[in-house]
Amino acid sequence: MKKVTTLPVRQRRAVSPVTLTFLAIGWMLSPGPIGDAGQLVWAQGPALTQVEVRPQGAAEADATRRLPTGIAATVKKTAPSGARVEQYLFVKLDDATLLVGVDPVNAPARTLRGTFRSKLVAGRGFRADDRDKTVAIVGKQYAESHKTAAGYKISEMVYPGHTPGLMLGKTRVEVVGIFDAGSADADQLVIVPLALAQTLGDAPEAASLVTVTLRSAADAEAVKKTLEAELKDKVDVRVRK
Repeated sequence: MKKVTTLPVRQRRAVSPVTLTFLAIGWMLSPGPIGDAGQLVWAQGPALTQVEVRPQGAAEADATRRLPTGIAATVKKTAPSGARVEQYLFVKLDDATLLVGVDPVNAPARTLRGTFRSKLVAGRGFRADDRDKTVAIVGKQYAESHKTAAGYKISEMVYPGHTPGLMLGKTRVEVVGIFDAGSADADQLVIVPLALAQTLGDAPEAASLVTVTLRSAADAEAVKKTLEAELKDKVDVRVRK
């Protein structure tokens, strides 16, 4: 069993781009079907090597910046066989709502960098068929401080067989789960399917970050050079170990 470390909850504050990048790259749903409370885990996992593709000049992924159109498709074509390519979209709807768009199909394979310990405390996690649905998983602090479309606390309304509506902009979204990450930053996030984030952010086919997770760290520099040659000077490419 992997060792996990619980971090103390800090005073609530805005989520920084650096923290958002860290959390998004590490988003993980435990392997297997996600249906019961306690199955969502952020734990200290094995060291992974990833090649990141980000907007040019961005020190870290930013909710206001986007990769050029078509970059994600190019990365998928260029990545070596066996590598896992994932894309994320960060959307700041307002001062209190920061979305992270992920691909529900790939979500169960993700592993967190770091030592967060988190669990799903209500509802369920994403399933593969959520890809095109208007659903969300929200952090515990967000659930405590925001209300459903009917005016009730989100935290009181997520239970088996009940997925309350939450208004994100003008879109009604079903909250299917609540997670507790033991971190003020993580517990403020709203995780949604990538397609929904693109719709809410009025950014069709957009991505803020594309990662290539490799089976072998020895391949990292070669993959980085290949991507740089293919993508020219349109983006920044770096290796994260």
